[in-house]
Amino acid sequence: MSAKEIPIGCGEWGFRDLPMRQHFEIARQLGFHWLEFGIGGDYKGRLNRRSTDADIEGFLDLLDEFEINCPCCALENDFTLADPAAHDEMVARTLDQFNIAAMCRATHLRLHAGFTPASEVSEDVWARMINAFHLCQEEASRRGLTIAVETISIGVPNADGTSSPVAAVTSDRDCLQRLIAELPGEIGFNFDPGNIKPVHPDDPLCLLDILKGHINYVHLKDWARLGEGWVPVAMGEGGLDYGPIFRELEYEGICLIEYEAPFDTVHGIQRSLSYLAHLQDDYPDLQFVI
Repeated sequence: MSAKEIPIGCGEWGFRDLPMRQHFEIARQLGFHWLEFGIGGDYKGRLNRRSTDADIEGFLDLLDEFEINCPCCALENDFTLADPAAHDEMVARTLDQFNIAAMCRATHLRLHAGFTPASEVSEDVWARMINAFHLCQEEASRRGLTIAVETISIGVPNADGTSSPVAAVTSDRDCLQRLIAELPGEIGFNFDPGNIKPVHPDDPLCLLDILKGHINYVHLKDWARLGEGWVPVAMGEGGLDYGPIFRELEYEGICLIEYEAPFDTVHGIQRSLSYLAHLQDDYPDLQFVI
């Protein structure tokens, strides 16, 4: 049986406070050919949501200089805001960034559903969220972009620096099934097992039974229990076995290593790459390509 090839890229989370050029330098240093980039959030390492033509040209120059592809773009949004006026402003601001992403050669946009706990999302908020995604899909179609909604949990900070995650609408089983039924059919999901694990620690496949067939973007990371809650760690360091997940994953796109601890990003990504090398030894039917 031939091995299942899985392309591995580098996520942008841990680089947000570094100048954009440094993202490319680190990605090349680590041997990556695919790099995620971001727009918005006022981070030094992201394109501004009001990026000028010169800003975009500078980004395109980096793509060509480093010969690294950036088809995956992360936007910052929250479509579960309780205030209708704030929601409308958020939708308009999000839609404004689609053109920048398309000009930067993105093919896939990572969006969030929202950061309100699933248990607190009212029917009115839910209806506005679904409508926002219909508007986003219309704009994405015009720009030749594909939307992926990230599966997230919401971290409640603890006094010891850890967090206690609670389910968002993309990590609650019932809400996730409802999203699949009500979102435009063209919209898929950014499967992030590490985000799902803390709210479903007894599910080794991290809701893949629901998401299978609806995944068009993937983040790779892990979380580990510590003290009062959980902390982000490199792949495998929290005990999440990606072997069965990769075997079940019906997705042929790029899987992006995302390391969320802010103090040792490069080492965290290197440890994740080492984990994948060991995983390939344990699962010879898997082959990871960076």
